[in-house]
Amino acid sequence: MENRIKNYIGKIYIIGMFILYPLIMHDMYFDISNTKLITFYVLSALLILSVFIYAFVLRYKYLEKPKELILLGALSISMLITFMLNGHTSEILTSEAEYGTGLIFLFILILTSLSVLLIETGESAFFYSTAITLGVIAVSLFSTLQFIGLDPLGLLGAVAEDERSLFLGTIGNIGNLGCYAVMVFPLCFYSLAMTSEKYSALTKVLGGCGIFFCSILALISNTDGTILSFAVVVILLGIITLRRNDLAFYFHISLLLIGVAFTLVGLTQLIQDSRPLDIHERLLINPILLCVLICYSAIPLILHIKHRDTIINKISRIICIIALIALCILPIIIFTYTITNQRPDTLIGRVLYFDNHWGTDRGYLWKSAVRIFADSPISQKLFGLGSSGFADAYIDKFYNTSLELGIYSNYDAHNFFLHFLCEYGLVGLGLTMAFLIMRIKRNLINDNLFAKLKAISLIGAMVASMFLAFQNVTLGWLTVLL
Repeated sequence: MENRIKNYIGKIYIIGMFILYPLIMHDMYFDISNTKLITFYVLSALLILSVFIYAFVLRYKYLEKPKELILLGALSISMLITFMLNGHTSEILTSEAEYGTGLIFLFILILTSLSVLLIETGESAFFYSTAITLGVIAVSLFSTLQFIGLDPLGLLGAVAEDERSLFLGTIGNIGNLGCYAVMVFPLCFYSLAMTSEKYSALTKVLGGCGIFFCSILALISNTDGTILSFAVVVILLGIITLRRNDLAFYFHISLLLIGVAFTLVGLTQLIQDSRPLDIHERLLINPILLCVLICYSAIPLILHIKHRDTIINKISRIICIIALIALCILPIIIFTYTITNQRPDTLIGRVLYFDNHWGTDRGYLWKSAVRIFADSPISQKLFGLGSSGFADAYIDKFYNTSLELGIYSNYDAHNFFLHFLCEYGLVGLGLTMAFLIMRIKRNLINDNLFAKLKAISLIGAMVASMFLAFQNVTLGWLTVLL
């Protein structure tokens, strides 16, 4: 009886966060974050209230994860100290200048995360992955239509012509759309690889469609940060699944679907009204690269039929490990390339040379964030400037200079970790990272495949967040990746 109630609570929240939340929108793109913020508050309130009744009326014991609970409690106290140190203003509570990600939002996020941990949504893995797949298919279809020049609901008409390239689909900003694709990709793999007792063929078809449409979303989001984080989740997925021949078969199917999806996106470039891909994304639709990817993924599938795929699975896993190491040392390569004073005269040089315009002007924003943190007094180094603190400091010290340098007009660090460091200090960021790492570790060492896939999704979201603005749209999904 108690488990049934707990599963019902989890399923309602999952439907809300993976079908309603990504699809709900307003008639103006700039209101999408506010619309989703209200949706998140309603869903979170229902979840928190349900779990409160469940835990205290039925006397449910929930002390299985005391370390996570302690970290969430310590983070809440740290944020209260931040609030007390920075004048207890209403802007710190609501942070309207930063998409409503003030203390109220963060406290609700913490309470919702706690509630999700208590009800263990992972027990409904097939329901979870099915809801994700249905949501991503709908989001991808809508986004693809806009990408090729169609706008069925007229949303783009509410956006200035020179801003339209930054918005896509029902999630709004293209970076947020890419982060969404990265997060749900590993969880769609679960539907493809695992078998439901009732709907085996249907779940596999849905899983394959989810993989296919996630790949389309990742590419048409047209952001380098998305491509990097997408590569990370695919590589990690390969490292984990290629140990088992049955899962390795579905991993190579996923690679094949990625190749087909990228090919389809490449063909859309022949449509006159289709949005052009940036230079780095165009590399991924190179016919030679796509032929290699499709052929390489098809060979293990043929060998699997003849039960001779063990060796190539090991080779694929070694390739994934080497690729992961290469991505991990990429920051060192960028640092070394930059300090040698080489100029970005080539495509590779523009990627490796870190200057003010690196990463669509993120270089300047990141440098500014480091300066803001370094210039803060010790109390604010520990507990931060509070919500909107980064925006206020950036506008005061760096905004005018950024306009002179031709930097895109902005007041967000476009890096979750640097932004959070400035606004909640070393203590806030440290506790947050400790909690996330603990959840990743707990899920990775779990024998359950679904738990491992959630860990990969969370890692992918963290990598994508290194290039994103601090917004409620993507932060809301954190709760369902724990």
